[in-house]
Amino acid sequence: MKKKRKKKKTALKMQSPASREVTLQEAATISNHEDTALKVTAQYFQEEIMPALNIEGRVVGILPTEGIHLELKKGFEDFNFLMSDDSIKHFEFQSTNEGKIGLKRFRVYESQMSYQQERAVTTYVLFSGAIKNPMTEFTEGINTYRIEPIIMQDKDADEVIAQLQRKVDSEEEITKADLLPLVLSPIMGGKMSQKERVSAAYDITRKATGVDAEVIRKVEAVIYIMADKFLDSAEMEQLKKEIKMTRLGKMLYDDGKEAKLKELVGKKLEKGYSVSEIADMLEEEEAVIGAIIKEL
Repeated sequence: MKKKRKKKKTALKMQSPASREVTLQEAATISNHEDTALKVTAQYFQEEIMPALNIEGRVVGILPTEGIHLELKKGFEDFNFLMSDDSIKHFEFQSTNEGKIGLKRFRVYESQMSYQQERAVTTYVLFSGAIKNPMTEFTEGINTYRIEPIIMQDKDADEVIAQLQRKVDSEEEITKADLLPLVLSPIMGGKMSQKERVSAAYDITRKATGVDAEVIRKVEAVIYIMADKFLDSAEMEQLKKEIKMTRLGKMLYDDGKEAKLKELVGKKLEKGYSVSEIADMLEEEEAVIGAIIKEL
């Protein structure tokens, strides 16, 4: 009598952006789009957001945001910055009020990072406007663990967006300084949903023609990453369709196209094709193919 084969259980990816853990195999499939947006966001975060939130210290480097756990899972933290005093500032985004469970997870990240890097770590948590009274510390045994909460519940995202929209409608020039509150709107109070805030923010950046294109690209990248933290999967899919016409959308498209081209060139090269043959097959200039091969 044949034994019934047990069906393999498929590991499910946790839906909460703030608490997701994925297997090593799943981690390898993270899109180039998200990676590109994260790099741009990290740069804007240290240049603009940290000073705006009165977080002292000078950033001298960006550290990896993934740690290997003993059970062979990767835990993804949001941002880790190496400061000039050799300490680490670790930033997390919270869209749900996890209470002690969330704090315990942050404590694991902190202790792991501190152990691996041999540096002091401080965790800052940016809470969405929907979280009114988050738990910021707990005592267990003889130890008390605490995080530095960043709460902007007293700021009104609706008003921030309305003011910028009025500027756009009256064709008044929007400045770089105007865009910083827009970036932080997901963690402000207000009646607008997170999806409405993000969509309105992209509509404003599309029309902010007076601001340098590089600044807009960074702002849109930060909004994208904020959205990834605070929107559900269905809302994110809709958002990806909306951003195609933004500067960020073009950047992500170009980066994706370049990554695909590199992949194709690598495969053709492995099969023994020459530079001229690869250029002909992919309808690209030989100089472009030659440059890609040098990077491989």
